[in-house]
Amino acid sequence: MKTKLKFSGSVNRLKALKNRHATLEASIAAEEKRPLPDAIVLQRLKRIRLAVKEKLTITARTLSRKAIAQAA
Repeated sequence: MKTKLKFSGSVNRLKALKNRHATLEASIAAEEKRPLPDAIVLQRLKRIRLAVKEKLTITARTLSRKAIAQAA
């Protein structure tokens, strides 16, 4: 049971980041479908999406390392 508790924070963070990334993807797609997409808004959304993707990658790696260390 303790193993689940150690990972629950990281798993929740990973889920939240995935949801945020999906929301940003939808916002970018919606903006691109507009007749005159706002380039500044798109640029801002894409930068935020990239930052979220980087955090997602770091969190996933950390979670994997914790799982490997726990198994050893």
